[in-house]
Amino acid sequence: MMSRMPSLIDETDEAPSGASRGGGASLSERVRHFFATPAGKATLGALVLGALAFGGYRFFGAVGSGGAEWPRIRVMDPETRDLRWQEVKPGERMPYVNPKTGERTMYVVEYCFDNACGPNGGTPVVLNNYLNIDEPTTCPECSAEVRPHNPRPQQYANAQPADW
Repeated sequence: MMSRMPSLIDETDEAPSGASRGGGASLSERVRHFFATPAGKATLGALVLGALAFGGYRFFGAVGSGGAEWPRIRVMDPETRDLRWQEVKPGERMPYVNPKTGERTMYVVEYCFDNACGPNGGTPVVLNNYLNIDEPTTCPECSAEVRPHNPRPQQYANAQPADW
């Protein structure tokens, strides 16, 4: 036979035991008393439902994002000059795998916009520092120096690279 557990909340109109009617009840006793009322139960239910909804949104938003696109970058094999788009996922590092050869020979490109390269949208170039070469990188088309984060001049802002 189960014995009845003593209630933590005094359901009478009186103040909780050991507390005076003048607000001398401890905070935990007042909270317990509030959650025993219909309004308190409704508030607690709303809080629980809100927490479950937020947790589900965060969980399924992260797990269910299989269709999310990863950042794509333009990569090139400096030997064959094969270009392709590479989706960069967490933990991946350069050089990337060339799908034609199966070897890690694909590097991020910078574009040369100098001389005749600019109006065509730029010429893709792999920087020498990626290849562990201690020389400035030059464009194979116009021989201009190409630097990391090479800025596109404003006059070629709308020029679409021919290799895209």
